[in-house]
Amino acid sequence: QDRRKENRAVPQASAVADLAYALALLVAGSREARQSGLAARAVAYLEGHYPEDVSLTRIAEELHVSSFYLSHIFRQSKGVTFSDYLTNMRIDEAKRLLTITGLPVIEVAARVGYREPNYFGRVFKKATGMTPLSWRRASRATGCD
Repeated sequence: QDRRKENRAVPQASAVADLAYALALLVAGSREARQSGLAARAVAYLEGHYPEDVSLTRIAEELHVSSFYLSHIFRQSKGVTFSDYLTNMRIDEAKRLLTITGLPVIEVAARVGYREPNYFGRVFKKATGMTPLSWRRASRATGCD
């Protein structure tokens, strides 16, 4: 009789372990989905507000999470830091504006969120290897961005 109880206990223990494992996967998947969704919401906010004086702290407040947590999740999800992502977004839009418009560089800088044109020029050159005016000339000469 003790032997029969042992034989029944082993499959039940296995079933419980399988259930616990499945539950752990579900919770992990749910956490990853929440984190991915949080990063996506941060990107959506950036897309609508990058020309403004936007910061990680401001977006974290909008999303009701700590800036430390958002920073961690953002980097984990996007593979780059929040500030690098924002800079890349701004520089990509600046390159587009420099290529298709005749706006002065100071206006392009302001439209993509840089209040100091000299700082914009340094950031742009670091990102592209060219000054904004050189980029404009080169992109127009080649007909591409």
